[in-house]
Amino acid sequence: MNGSLAMLKNRFLQIIKWMKNMPNDIADLDQGERLRQLESLFWLADAPLFIDEELVERFFDAIVRPKFEHVDETQQVENETETKILGHLGLTGTIGLHLPAWLKPIKAEVEAKGGGSAERTTRNNTSSISQLKPIWNSERQLEELARHYLAHHRDRLIAADRPMDSTGRTVSRKWYDAPAEYFTKPPRALAFLDISPGVELIPTAAEFADGTIALLYEELVGRLTTEKGGPARKYPESNKVSANELRASRKAYWASFQQYYDSKSAMLVIEQASAAHGRISWIDFRLPLDSEGTTLHLHIVPAAKFSAGTFGYNFARRAHKHGVRIVGTLKSEPDMNVLAVYEK
Repeated sequence: MNGSLAMLKNRFLQIIKWMKNMPNDIADLDQGERLRQLESLFWLADAPLFIDEELVERFFDAIVRPKFEHVDETQQVENETETKILGHLGLTGTIGLHLPAWLKPIKAEVEAKGGGSAERTTRNNTSSISQLKPIWNSERQLEELARHYLAHHRDRLIAADRPMDSTGRTVSRKWYDAPAEYFTKPPRALAFLDISPGVELIPTAAEFADGTIALLYEELVGRLTTEKGGPARKYPESNKVSANELRASRKAYWASFQQYYDSKSAMLVIEQASAAHGRISWIDFRLPLDSEGTTLHLHIVPAAKFSAGTFGYNFARRAHKHGVRIVGTLKSEPDMNVLAVYEK
């Protein structure tokens, strides 16, 4: 344990050194603004409706690059450093704010003992010896990713629906108005989107357990079309127009769904397709970002581990009524690989 404590001490000294080298103008940030940014991540403490365990694990390994498996944590040291993290985030200790347990400092990498699978603990008041296996899962890896981005990649973090810069300031523009290079620069931007009630999640395509790939949006067009009209029927794919014209016509296409959208129809399209073809391997949605047809393409990989109701009733239907929270990594277009979904 002495070696592990020494490693912990060295890691915290590195954090303090990093804090001292932060840009001076972070102290000028409004306290309320910093609180709002921080609170926009607190909902990670909830149990997710959906989490892509494989993608989270791979992304965690690619970004954090841990040298050892998580085998133990020292609670006493973590408690002692809470005020340091508050200071790191530009928050004073007099406002009564206590960080949620998961947002405490990044855990030090400790040497694996006994093959890294268990910690042997001798209780002083008894003669028994207990084998304790540390809890380490995709939810905790996602929390660790949030901590890592807060410490090392603030300018690649989107919280409260706006990107931050390297000083921790919230940029005034919407995240999806960022230049194209923002979505291609490594590491990938990590976005925490808090979507308001009334969201119109448009299912576009899915692959099912029997190998069928269904274009769900075509079925949705039929369901939304009545004697009063409906969405545009044909998705623009012409190569005879310029890229700008094609982009504009595709925005108009998705905007037409918003006029006639019905969350129950979206739910039924997903659940009935799954009833016919089996569980969902992957499913894509269009998330409208404005009334002009700007959308975020969501790519979700349940890998046949979740029921159709997870994405029909609980995602498409309930999100329209209550809103939803989504964590994912961004790529060009813009497009998101969804890491986790949280209900409101």
